Amino acid sequence: AIYTFTNCEKEGQSGPSQAQCNAEYAEGVVVTVRNDLGIQEWTVPETGQYTIETWGAAGGGDYGGKGVKISADFVLIENDVILILVGQQGITSSPMSSGGGGTFVVKQSGNEFELTTKSVFVEPLIIAGGGGGSSNSPITTQNGTTLTSGQTGYGGWRSPQSGGINGSGGGGTGGSGGGGGGGGFTENGTGGHSDGKSFLNGGTGGVKTGGNAFGDIDGSFGGGGGSRNNNNSFYGGGAGGGYSGGGGGCGNSATPDRGGGGGSYCGDQLDGECAQAVNATGDEDAWEFNEGHGKVIITAIG
Repeated sequence: AIYTFTNCEKEGQSGPSQAQCNAEYAEGVVVTVRNDLGIQEWTVPETGQYTIETWGAAGGGDYGGKGVKISADFVLIENDVILILVGQQGITSSPMSSGGGGTFVVKQSGNEFELTTKSVFVEPLIIAGGGGGSSNSPITTQNGTTLTSGQTGYGGWRSPQSGGINGSGGGGTGGSGGGGGGGGFTENGTGGHSDGKSFLNGGTGGVKTGGNAFGDIDGSFGGGGGSRNNNNSFYGGGAGGGYSGGGGGCGNSATPDRGGGGGSYCGDQLDGECAQAVNATGDEDAWEFNEGHGKVIITAIG
């Protein structure tokens, strides 16, 4: 059996509703979207080994980073509750772009990490980093990364900003124009105007500040950082969300804005660092990347 989970046609700062996922999956996958907060709950139908393939979402902008694709095998027990946040692609509002969301697959168990929006304890299984937003630079630091730490955000004003480490959020550029930091697993992005929220805090994208004639934009669901525009002279590339969030970028006509991609986590590895020979999805163990919204594919293998 193969179970595929998507963004249920939802885009932007918050996740899909129960009605949207019911319409998306029809007679296939059954999920509960509790309180319509966008995180999908799936109950394991029978005990066995499962491959979970997870795609982070791409960032916004003409040169937005790609989400990373990773895969891992787990033994899941009948009636385990798996919580799935499917990252949504970053938004583009030229010259600004926001960060794409990370895609998170966690199991409801343990007593260490509390998902505050649902008041349950969870443990991460596999998390794929989302891409950072960028309008004018094709450097690969915008891509989600297979490392657990987030990528650095580059640009002009208040740049560079570091990505998070060990599940924390990345830094935002702040100032009157710039990109928000990406949310991580445990902690929000920090220091920007529209930082992404952590998975444990609900995973919403950064909230735009508003009140700007040139338009500010939200980050995307999965911890993506938003973007702020200062008279088109300084504008942001929001960072990607992930296990650790990316750093936001700030740009202008002379300096590219490059929001950093989010980090990933592979719970089948002792240190959580994804191993290419085990977790890559491509032929001959090549890392692969995603150019759209996130996705989760769970396959029963015995």
